[in-house]
Amino acid sequence: MATVRTLKSSYKQLRSFATEAATSSRSPTSFPYSPAMPRTALPPPIIPFACTQGKEYFREAMDHGTAEGFFGLMGNFSSNVLPQHGGQASLSMVLNSLEIDPKRTWKGAWRWYSTDLLQACSSANHIQTRGITFTEFACLARNHCHVTEHKPSSTAYSTFLSHLTETTSSAESHMVVSFSRKALGQTSLKAKTGFAPIGGYNPLQNKVLLMDSSRSEYPCAWVDAALLYRAMAEIDPLLQSERGYFLLAQGQQLETRCTCPKNC
Repeated sequence: MATVRTLKSSYKQLRSFATEAATSSRSPTSFPYSPAMPRTALPPPIIPFACTQGKEYFREAMDHGTAEGFFGLMGNFSSNVLPQHGGQASLSMVLNSLEIDPKRTWKGAWRWYSTDLLQACSSANHIQTRGITFTEFACLARNHCHVTEHKPSSTAYSTFLSHLTETTSSAESHMVVSFSRKALGQTSLKAKTGFAPIGGYNPLQNKVLLMDSSRSEYPCAWVDAALLYRAMAEIDPLLQSERGYFLLAQGQQLETRCTCPKNC
């Protein structure tokens, strides 16, 4: 009998909730409205990867053998959870593409890199506000793979092009660039510094394929190599120094989470 009374009581509550919902004067439009932004159009001369010209650039890169790392990156593409998490999303994309074992569980029994597993040196509040810097990315990457850093002031443009050809001709290493979004005409994001793995290089057109992890706002696109080089040379106001690029490959993983000075 107690069970029957409980069921009757629950049924009455459900009917009461249903009646209240049906007779409520509140409409969906009475809730506070927050305007949303659609994906931002790419400013010229940046070419969207999915457009006709972008596809032609990719075919030419494939013919030259300088898009070998694209498929590994695309198969492990990571969108940043927050606009400021482009650095972590780019790094997790590369680490998964290189099939590096994080030695930590992601979900269930699976070991997989995600932005949650990549803890930067700065506090979570700082990261959520401004993202990570060039120096912090280098420190974070060094804990998981072999990484070399390059900046335009100490790396000639011709060397940059050589590194582009080298990394895009093989799936064994990847390049991640850190650049000023303003220099590329990308001004809608709060994050002033962009991070993106390079998915290909078209030597005929001198175009670089940016696998932008902020694809909700900016899709993957082809950028002129000289323009990208200048965007890396822009001064980061947080560090008061230029940005640059990284070459990442499999290598010894460090036991400690951070090896750089405090507040790097």
